[in-house]
Amino acid sequence: MSDDSFSKEEIERLRELQNIPLTDYQKEVLKLNSTACEISGVIEEKENSFVGDTMAITDSEIERLKSQDMIKASAAAEDIMDAAGKDIIGMLVEEAKSMLMTSSKRSRRRQKRLNRRKKSSRSLLIKQRNVRKRPNNRPRP
Repeated sequence: MSDDSFSKEEIERLRELQNIPLTDYQKEVLKLNSTACEISGVIEEKENSFVGDTMAITDSEIERLKSQDMIKASAAAEDIMDAAGKDIIGMLVEEAKSMLMTSSKRSRRRQKRLNRRKKSSRSLLIKQRNVRKRPNNRPRP
């Protein structure tokens, strides 16, 4: 005999019990058990709904944090680009100043050379005029 089999006496007793009407207490207990099962089902549904809502809130919080990180990263990138732009502008200004100074020095040198050439040209012209005015080195009367 296995554990899930009923003996002949037990089977006879079950047949007798099936024919006996339920007492008020038994009816009330069966009704309460049925209500308890319904309530357990509702509780399980509400718990599942709560878990789902909690997961949705957690997911949206994670997405919010991700987007805040992206916003912060974007702002940091803009700051870096601004700083780099300012550095580049500073370097270009310094290079332009250097080129202007070099160009200015060259211009001054050229101007000095031109002035020297003008002086020598003037000196030569004056000498040539003086020579032309006195032909053959004769004194003027």
